[in-house]
Amino acid sequence: READLRRAYLYGADLSGADLRGADLWAAKGVTNEQLSEASSLEGATMPDGTTLKSDLLPNRPTFDEWRKSSSL
Repeated sequence: READLRRAYLYGADLSGADLRGADLWAAKGVTNEQLSEASSLEGATMPDGTTLKSDLLPNRPTFDEWRKSSSL
């Protein structure tokens, strides 16, 4: 939770089951939507493009599925 993964190189990283609630993935490299979809939670995470996902504190933000549909990853 709340991991600082800014600018991390995530090529081939196994994110299955990872709790990435509140994680900062801004500018992370090599991460794919498929990898991210394996995480157990991305609630409130900041995605590689800088978008912060929906959480209890940010109820009007996009969900991961909504973000994924508009993402270029």
